Amino acid sequence: MNTLIQPDDTWLLWGFLAGWAAISIYLEQKYKWASRISGAIIALVGAMLLANFNIIPTESPVYDTVWTYVVPLAIPLLLFRSNILKIWNESG
Repeated sequence: MNTLIQPDDTWLLWGFLAGWAAISIYLEQKYKWASRISGAIIALVGAMLLANFNIIPTESPVYDTVWTYVVPLAIPLLLFRSNILKIWNESG
């Protein structure tokens, strides 16, 4: 299947993913409608649409790297920002 960005165009795909993540975060912070659905959902839905319109590939070694290194590093970084006591008290 031919896509606008080929699976082996590593730098272009990394740049696209970083740019799309930045756009999603910007939309979440700037617009009220986007903050209701969150930047993560905007990024996921946008990536699904772009993959279905053959702009980005559905499989690439870049995605494997993201799931192997970036996501496991992002989870603790997000937890560092959380208020554990507030979560504990509200969760019961």
